[in-house]
Amino acid sequence: TTDEQKRALLGLRADGVAPRPCGSAGLEYLAVARGELDATAFSWELAWDHAAGLLLVEEAGGAHLTRAGRP
Repeated sequence: TTDEQKRALLGLRADGVAPRPCGSAGLEYLAVARGELDATAFSWELAWDHAAGLLLVEEAGGAHLTRAGRP
């Protein structure tokens, strides 16, 4: 994780939010779609790591945004 990525992730901190390491983006998205997690954030934007998971979350009624507020 670069210093810039660390700063971006620190900007997401809020009371009641507990950061934790992620082993698999796909499993994180599945947990969000199931309602086991409220949200997840990643510091990398490689399409193959996110496309299927984002579709899964969307189909379950969730939403996704970049830090800039774009889907």
